[in-house]
Amino acid sequence: MDNFNAVSIERTLARFFGKEPGERGTFFDADVFRSGIPEDLAKIVGNVADTLEARIETIRFPGRQPGSAKSQVDGCVAWLRRLQEQIRQRSAVEREEYHWEIFGAVMMGITGLLETLEAQVTVH
Repeated sequence: MDNFNAVSIERTLARFFGKEPGERGTFFDADVFRSGIPEDLAKIVGNVADTLEARIETIRFPGRQPGSAKSQVDGCVAWLRRLQEQIRQRSAVEREEYHWEIFGAVMMGITGLLETLEAQVTVH
């Protein structure tokens, strides 16, 4: 990767949060990734956990036993909440880090999957 693409991450998160892409001053603004301030980055991760948890509540999962899709998504939410706290406690600025690009790519996949599942809920 030659250039860090904070705008792409912002657009993905806007879609995930049901917001308009390009809206300035949001907590997931591209400038937050460019600044790399841990407290602001932690806020994004926490809001992703909150929104993911809310969105999966409308989806009917086939089972809730250990190892099921539902328990894995619940585990993901819990992991994001722990990660939020770890990031918040960091003092080093993390500007244009490749791991935020990975985060953006994973969020793109999660958003697509959620939208597909949510569309099936409204059809049935």
